[in-house]
Amino acid sequence: MDVSVTELGASMPQARPPPTQLRRSRLLENDPCARAKRESALREKWLPQLLELVTAARLPIVAVASTSHNPASVYAAIGQGRRGSTIRRRVLDWKKCARYFMILSGRPWPRGLHDVLDLLHSLSSSNVPRSAMSRAVEALLFMEKAGGVPPAAQLGQSPIIRAALSEYVVSASTLTKPKQQAPQMPVYMLAGFEQIVMSTTTPMFWRCFAWYRL
Repeated sequence: MDVSVTELGASMPQARPPPTQLRRSRLLENDPCARAKRESALREKWLPQLLELVTAARLPIVAVASTSHNPASVYAAIGQGRRGSTIRRRVLDWKKCARYFMILSGRPWPRGLHDVLDLLHSLSSSNVPRSAMSRAVEALLFMEKAGGVPPAAQLGQSPIIRAALSEYVVSASTLTKPKQQAPQMPVYMLAGFEQIVMSTTTPMFWRCFAWYRL
């Protein structure tokens, strides 16, 4: 909680501003088309980033667009009719994979099955969640479909990749550490911290500490 000092030297608590995300969500409040507008805004934000990844990887659709009189009509297919949240998730996941391949081979795209297997092994060795490995393969397959890679050449559909993913997921499930619940703070301690925060006679250090604990 922010505090301000008055002319008499007393410290007055100030209310915290509302969360930024909440303010943004209120822009479409009571709008019957709010969901459609939000979906459109998401796609407008993430489709250009997807296009950057596709062109950087030099996927087949890039060659098709280069010979077209209207490249935008070719690239209009990269979204595959997916929701904006799905495109966002795939773009973020693939950016991580692209960085790995860039370090591995100097190109943000796997050279073959061996590079994808190396990626999965690296993720498994890093003890990442099982979902992270699955999302990496799903992001690869999404990128291949967006880039116009023929189904027979898609690495994400390779039985070898799918078998390796299943094996790593099973191995990760046996090594997952049990979750530890954070200790709950008694209600009377919360009430005490609130009193300290609102007290004008308590030293500022203790008021700030109490606010931090809340």
